[in-house]
Amino acid sequence: MIIDHTPSVHWNYFLALEADLGLLARWIEPTERNFDTYSIELARLLMAASAECDVILKNLCTRISPGTRVSKLNGYHPLITGEFRAFTNARVWIPRFGLELRPWSSWSENQAPFWWTANNKVKHQRHDEFQQANLKNTFNSIAALYIAVSHLEAQQTHGLSHAPTYLEADGFAHRDGNSIIFYQALKIGTVR
Repeated sequence: MIIDHTPSVHWNYFLALEADLGLLARWIEPTERNFDTYSIELARLLMAASAECDVILKNLCTRISPGTRVSKLNGYHPLITGEFRAFTNARVWIPRFGLELRPWSSWSENQAPFWWTANNKVKHQRHDEFQQANLKNTFNSIAALYIAVSHLEAQQTHGLSHAPTYLEADGFAHRDGNSIIFYQALKIGTVR
C-alpha cells in the first residue's frame, strides 16, 4: 500500500479544523447535553468547515462530470450520490467524546443537511440566528468535511500518513497506525 506523505492543502485544512475540536473540549464538554451551546468560536468553525465542504464537493463534481457546472449544494447531490451511493450513509465516530455523527443523512436534492442550513442562517442572519452556531452543527459540519475530503483525497492516493486525531471513519476509510487508508470504492468510476 502506498501512503502519500504530502497531504493536499484541503486535507491539511481539515486537520487544522479537526484539531480545534480537541481545543474546544477544554471549555465545552462535547456531549449531546451541550449540543445547543453556541459561541463565536463555534461560528468560526461552522462557517469554515461548511465553506470548505462547498469547495470540496464542487471539486468532486468537476471530477465526476467534467464540464458540468453546478454551484449550489443541492445541485451537487445527484452527481455525488450517483457516483458515491453510500455518501449520505457515511458515519463519523468521535470515540473520545462517545459521539456518532451522520452529517449527510438528511441531504437530498430538495433538502440541505441541517448543519448547512444552520451555517447559512449564521452567515446571512447572524443577528437573529446566532444560536445556530452551536456544538451540534459545528461538529457535524467538520464530520461532513471529513467525509467529503476523504472522497476527494481518494482520487489521488490510497492513503495519507496523517490521520485525524479525534474523528474515526465508518464506511469510507480506516486508520492504520498514524495513517489513514481510503477504501477503493471511493474512486470515481469504481464499480460498487
